[in-house]
Amino acid sequence: MAVTVKKKTAPVAVETTVQEAQAIISKTMPDGSESSSSESLGHELIAGPIVKIEVSVGLTRNMGDYESIKFHVGITMPSAMDADEIEETYTSAKNWVDEKVNEMNAEIDAVIGNKT
Repeated sequence: MAVTVKKKTAPVAVETTVQEAQAIISKTMPDGSESSSSESLGHELIAGPIVKIEVSVGLTRNMGDYESIKFHVGITMPSAMDADEIEETYTSAKNWVDEKVNEMNAEIDAVIGNKT
């Protein structure tokens, strides 16, 4: 007599999370005044566990006449816990920060150029 074994598998629930990418840009002017802004860069639907990737850069630029300006650019982005996805998210975040740092440097160069 043959015995037949039937296996039933229960569906596995995969948690899906909606995560938001946040960006922060802050400036400290030579007169000591500070400004900060943040913006949402959209939402991403991620299935499974997530990690948050943060990339930030802070710089102080000499403006001449013993004055300096400080600025900080940072972004936090969600990513699935997969090595390739993490690397892709990091590269995307780094490119965004690099672009914003270049924009800030161009603004500062314009101000310094106007002072001379």
